[in-house]
Amino acid sequence: MVNTYVSEIKRMHEKLDKSICEDCKSICSKKNEKISPIFFPYVGENYRKGKIRPLFVGKNARGFVDYQEFGQGQFFGDGRKYAFWSYIAGIANNLGVHPDGVAISNLVKCNNSMEEEGRNNGSSKDFTPDQLKVNCIQKNKVIWEEIDILDPTHVILFTHNYYDKYLKGFIALTNNTVACGMKNIVWDEGALKSRKGTSIQCLRTSHPERRKKEDFVKLVSEWVNN
Repeated sequence: MVNTYVSEIKRMHEKLDKSICEDCKSICSKKNEKISPIFFPYVGENYRKGKIRPLFVGKNARGFVDYQEFGQGQFFGDGRKYAFWSYIAGIANNLGVHPDGVAISNLVKCNNSMEEEGRNNGSSKDFTPDQLKVNCIQKNKVIWEEIDILDPTHVILFTHNYYDKYLKGFIALTNNTVACGMKNIVWDEGALKSRKGTSIQCLRTSHPERRKKEDFVKLVSEWVNN
């Protein structure tokens, strides 16, 4: 069933306005930056079967790797575990869906300058130009197309408030905060309006990096279960 999702998303990507993608390449080329191919979401093998189908969404894509393969390594391999993936695994296990029952994507589908020292190399710094955000989120609307295809029951945005102006019209944002360990994190709950007109439970919160894992995982898990 995973192949069904991936195949449908690939077909959707093939129909994107290529002139918009070329604009992104041109913007990066003028800055002597490399840009990755479009990333496909990670979709767990049992995602379709779940009564709870959480979709976790980050800001910009990271690296030049295949998310499906990379996700398998993060969830089931023995190598280094990044907070983004590790915390999602904890949430998935709390929900009883396990990592093979979740989907993971990004608002911006490409990554620029991953290989330049200090640029999108796994740090929390986001160097994505504004026009790339506009092109991907608002013009090509890739993430909204993916949401229509994946049909999640819950969307969790790990975007803090950095992409708020690109999310207007899809979810109400108030910049509410809640305590997570010794820190506060952004916490906006609401209903996301899909392009099909359906209402999906949505949480916009902070990136899990440098948050107390036990508290962060518990907060998000309880939100989904409630």
